[in-house]
Amino acid sequence: MKNTISCLVKVLCVITILACLSPAQAAEKESPQKSPVDAAMNLHHMHTMMNHGLIMALQGADLVMLSEMKMAPGVDEITLSHGRSMIADGKSMLKDMLSGEHMKEIAFIRRSEHHPYDLYP
Repeated sequence: MKNTISCLVKVLCVITILACLSPAQAAEKESPQKSPVDAAMNLHHMHTMMNHGLIMALQGADLVMLSEMKMAPGVDEITLSHGRSMIADGKSMLKDMLSGEHMKEIAFIRRSEHHPYDLYP
């Protein structure tokens, strides 16, 4: 019983800390023409966000599977709920990156004659 309460307290502390963290938002540059360095950095950040979304969804699935083992009765419900929300958030992040404004901008620039996303001739 003592281990269950200790584990529950640790999980609640982690959830509280994560809920209090505010997401960092980077301001976009409003320049009419982007340099290849800006384009590469945008692609790098998009790749990082997609990687994070995938890892979040996978870790959420891991939490769901762990809760389905029914080894910690007091914590399993919290683990299941948090795992499902991680899966949903990771999936949403991937969808936003793959079909968001930045990806549409890249696709539009790719169709034009000269675009800064071709870093190598």
